[in-house]
Amino acid sequence: ARGGTGGDAVIADGQDGGGTNNANWQSTGADGSTGRMQMYVFTGPTPARDGTVDGDIVYHELSHGLSIRLHQGISTNVTRSMGEGWGDYFGVALNADPTDDPHGTYTTGGYATKQFLQASFLSNYYYGIRRFPYSTNMDLNPQTFADSDEAQQNYPASAPRSPIIGNSATEVHNMGEIWCNTLLEGRAAMWPALGFEANERMMRLVVDGMKLHSVTDPNFLQSRDAIIQADNINFGGVDLGALWTAFAKRGMGSTASAPASTTSAGVVESYQVPFNAIFTFPSGRPDQLMPSEAT
Repeated sequence: ARGGTGGDAVIADGQDGGGTNNANWQSTGADGSTGRMQMYVFTGPTPARDGTVDGDIVYHELSHGLSIRLHQGISTNVTRSMGEGWGDYFGVALNADPTDDPHGTYTTGGYATKQFLQASFLSNYYYGIRRFPYSTNMDLNPQTFADSDEAQQNYPASAPRSPIIGNSATEVHNMGEIWCNTLLEGRAAMWPALGFEANERMMRLVVDGMKLHSVTDPNFLQSRDAIIQADNINFGGVDLGALWTAFAKRGMGSTASAPASTTSAGVVESYQVPFNAIFTFPSGRPDQLMPSEAT
């Protein structure tokens, strides 16, 4: 009744015997095609841990179906990295409670990754399966837009990094960390005005942003612009100040630039917030400026 082609049921496999210590999603993004999620057992601890019990991972994998479908397929490295970031973001947002601290510390796969890859790894609820925890605190998660470029990646030694995850700037999960953390910055920036409603609103803006993309494989800044546009359409731009502040904090301000989504080499950071996103007109934004009226 709502359009689209049928036959697109999701096949979800729990304790799949095809692998261990991982999970995956397979789909093409074509209308009417079936998606498949495979959830594996994590064999580090004794007893082993069932990945399907870890809601972060389940939501992460299912979100691949969402982002791939709304983009009619994802193929480039930069967009695939945002796919990983979207997955982690929805893992945090869909598990959120009203009492959560938006400036708290969050991770992906905290339950499943105990003793992951090495027996001594017991920091699973801090790092999970990522290099840094997700946090608005730059001392805990220092990542910015430039860190997606191998030539510019530079983290302070004071920020603890996971001992079990490689540090390649262009590996899709690593680059996806930057995108996820930026989206969580947006949620946190809207929280003072909206409270827990900011969690739902940011999810709506992210999903509607996917629908508004003008290209199949967007880069970070094109996705940023789509989220900004979604707020203009849905809420009259009331959240633009918070959103631009969040993007700018992580180097994706108004004068940032990026090459095509096939590469992150050569991105240029910006910490600038557009003046019209943060200026408040004392009597509301005018529809028209008359020459005879005082400024």
